[in-house]
Amino acid sequence: MDSLHCPEQNTPLRPHTPGTVLVVDAEPLLLGILESSLTKAGLPTKTFTNPLAALEWYRSNHHGVGLVVFDDNLPALAAHEFLSNCLSISPTKKIAALSSSNDPSIIAELLEQGAVSYFAKPLDYESVTLWALQECEPQDLEPGEYRDYPKT
Repeated sequence: MDSLHCPEQNTPLRPHTPGTVLVVDAEPLLLGILESSLTKAGLPTKTFTNPLAALEWYRSNHHGVGLVVFDDNLPALAAHEFLSNCLSISPTKKIAALSSSNDPSIIAELLEQGAVSYFAKPLDYESVTLWALQECEPQDLEPGEYRDYPKT
């Protein structure tokens, strides 16, 4: 990646690099469509159908993740458990739920627990992608790097 230098300090600066969007959904077809939409929009994406594998990967890679999107009906792990695990790994990360449920109490519980948004299934992939573009945080910076360009 190219670097810019701050003239006063000769410190390398890294251009804004969006964090990876972690997407977890048990349905491979929907996962593939969402991954394609996010990737075409310029967002790096990592997908999983298995929530336990996703959490294992997230523990090691959360610094490079810009946001998390997960289905509220995952195998092997309840939605509130998945969300709780994600927040324990990185408490300030933005997380959105995908829901095919008509039960507003499930959605309300996830939002109260820390999800910042939810999207109803069937998904409007364009809306999810536009939201992700707006909300995706940049990768965490390494020590010595700066997010802002120097003032002139």
